[in-house]
Amino acid sequence: MRRFYRLFLVVYSLLWVLPAHGDTSSKCPDSFQDLAISLSQDLPSYLNRTYTRLKINQQAIVASLPDLNPLPLVTGDRNLPSPSQMFISVLSGKVGQTKSETHPYWLFIVKTEKGWRLAMAFTKTGNAPIQDISDGAIADATSTWLRDRCH
Repeated sequence: MRRFYRLFLVVYSLLWVLPAHGDTSSKCPDSFQDLAISLSQDLPSYLNRTYTRLKINQQAIVASLPDLNPLPLVTGDRNLPSPSQMFISVLSGKVGQTKSETHPYWLFIVKTEKGWRLAMAFTKTGNAPIQDISDGAIADATSTWLRDRCH
């Protein structure tokens, strides 16, 4: 088992330096709906690379199709465009364990002159208040995907 785990780590480390799906020159989707669908398909592999790099003992298994129904937002500056919003669930678990959990995420993405970028990310667990995870693993994975595909 220990040899398998070491082999797994070596292969995963090599995957970190390779493109997510072989072709990083893929065109960035023009519509937010197409972008959200592509992101949800690629997100588990990007998230797993982020977990490996950050030494988080977690493994993303699959992401749901995105829900694009926006939450109502109150912004102070009416001249700023509202970010595009997507809700996504990621099924994940601890490496080497069979138990898995679904984690909800709200991603707020804006289109800039240089392409799409992540503005904010949030999650909610149980009865706990909503947490800003804009500097967490899901945000890092999303930003990396946007950089690879849309910059």
